Amino acid sequence: MRRAFTILEILVAIIMVGILAGLALPQFSIIKERALDKEAKANLVLIRAAQNVYHLENNAYCGSCSTTLDINTNLKLNFPTTSGSWVYNGTVLGYANQARATKDDGSRYWTINYTDNNDPICNGTCL
Repeated sequence: MRRAFTILEILVAIIMVGILAGLALPQFSIIKERALDKEAKANLVLIRAAQNVYHLENNAYCGSCSTTLDINTNLKLNFPTTSGSWVYNGTVLGYANQARATKDDGSRYWTINYTDNNDPICNGTCL
């Protein structure tokens, strides 16, 4: 005698999978945003290191590194310049030597100083 699944058993299995997916999706978006924040922090540390190398070679920080394209060109980095998750820019004004990563939707941004050893600082709502 052949035994098959009933429609009720299939519906119960589909409902259980749906409940599990419903519980996992919100956590997935939080984990994704945390990963994006870690990416921004790591890239800011990389910009600071590249600025320090630039300073050693030229006896000044890169004053023309105000956009992502400028950072890529002058500091020899390779960040995406269009439709990425983050937009990078830098400022060199006396002692205010900073790099900034701004989320493409403007929801938050990170800053880091070129000359100190602090971790990037979140300004806004960061996970």
